[in-house]
Amino acid sequence: RYEFTGKILGTGAFSMVRQGMDVRNGRLLAIKELTVGDEYETDNAIEQELLLLMRLSHPHIVEWRDTLAGQRSIYIVMEYC
Repeated sequence: RYEFTGKILGTGAFSMVRQGMDVRNGRLLAIKELTVGDEYETDNAIEQELLLLMRLSHPHIVEWRDTLAGQRSIYIVMEYC
């Protein structure tokens, strides 16, 4: 459903944001890959970020589109601005 285009948009301590594309409609997206670890605090922070993004709706905040889970990563799919 989604594929990475290869362009890195940003990096952080526990994540990397890359440009992606929705293969169904060709729309560009930002896909944030968060590494899931064994640390409760990190996993809790990821959960809180995800819950906030899902509830927020504001013209100056990127819009959440989807969430996918891998073995050691969570992917948050957002609008690309």
